[in-house]
Amino acid sequence: MNFNWLFIFLSYSVFTALQSCTTLSDEMEDEPTTINIPGNIFGIVLQNKKNFTWHETDGSQVVSPVKFELLTGTELDSIVWILPGGTPDRIEGSLQQDVEFQGYGTFNPRVALTRIDSTSSKVTRIIRDTIYSSPIKVKYSVNDWDSFTTSGPNVWDNFGTSNILIGRDTLVARSSDSLKISTRFEGSNNSNPKISFSYRIKKKNDNSTIKTGKFKKFSVLVDGFERFQASELNNEQYYNATISLRQKNNFELSIVRYPSLYSTQWNLVPSDPSSVDQQTLAMYQPNVNENSLIGYPKVTSESSSLTLGFGGFRFGVGSSSNELVENGDPIMLYEGEQKIEITMDRGLPVSYKISKPSSFDNDENRFDLFLYDFNIEFD
Repeated sequence: MNFNWLFIFLSYSVFTALQSCTTLSDEMEDEPTTINIPGNIFGIVLQNKKNFTWHETDGSQVVSPVKFELLTGTELDSIVWILPGGTPDRIEGSLQQDVEFQGYGTFNPRVALTRIDSTSSKVTRIIRDTIYSSPIKVKYSVNDWDSFTTSGPNVWDNFGTSNILIGRDTLVARSSDSLKISTRFEGSNNSNPKISFSYRIKKKNDNSTIKTGKFKKFSVLVDGFERFQASELNNEQYYNATISLRQKNNFELSIVRYPSLYSTQWNLVPSDPSSVDQQTLAMYQPNVNENSLIGYPKVTSESSSLTLGFGGFRFGVGSSSNELVENGDPIMLYEGEQKIEITMDRGLPVSYKISKPSSFDNDENRFDLFLYDFNIEFD
């Protein structure tokens, strides 16, 4: 009997609970409902231009104008243009808009669209979508290297407004200023600059080997740090270079061209000054080998005797062939231009070698540097 009462009690409780749930569900159906639906609006963003190239190193002077238009067959309740880096950077309620982008970089405009659709008095559907335009890319390209500043001798040359830069072969002492050309870039919108250019080396002596030696020809510095260098290259061959930077708004860029030969305080001293062209007595140190000297004396008489001098010190031939010692015998040279090579040991000459024919202008170490198509993109 007790079990029957328990069964009746439990059945009543379940019925009451179900009745309560049904009533609650009916009440919920009477409440207004909003449904958010993403990404279901058709539209196309048109723009009159997406790529710009300017020649100003100061990005604050760079303005890139773009016209935008939204094409859609959908009735919209809200249109919001979001234009990072643009002026204005936000516009509401317009299908067309003119925008100016400031500085260098890659800009990603978009338009946020909203449509409200009521299927009944109790249910509201809000449809939201975002449509992106093509990225606006604003890059730098040099068109006049004269706007850059230089240090050291006047080694840099270009063809007026051409983008070709020539680093002429120039003689300097190792202690002198670098052969550098520099500029400062500003207004990069904290982007990731990518520097690109092509280059080649042209040796003065076209008849010499295709190789140009292992010594460093030029470097690219960013904020004083070397980010690229070119060393062993083939003569007259074109190369491409890319330098990627991260999150730069302002940076200093320098190109350093290294001499093929350095001037020194060593020189040839003839016993008879009239027997040698006085403009050909200097000795040079090749970049490729710090332990050597080279010279190109031009003897104008039948013969001439010379010693190697440094200040008041004189070095000549020793007891063995081609040996150089302090206060040794003069080196004998004969009429014409020839090349003399000196081997050094800890800064002092120890031997020499003479060869001909040759000339200073055609020395195999000498070269000109050519840079082309210098551009910077900003991602």
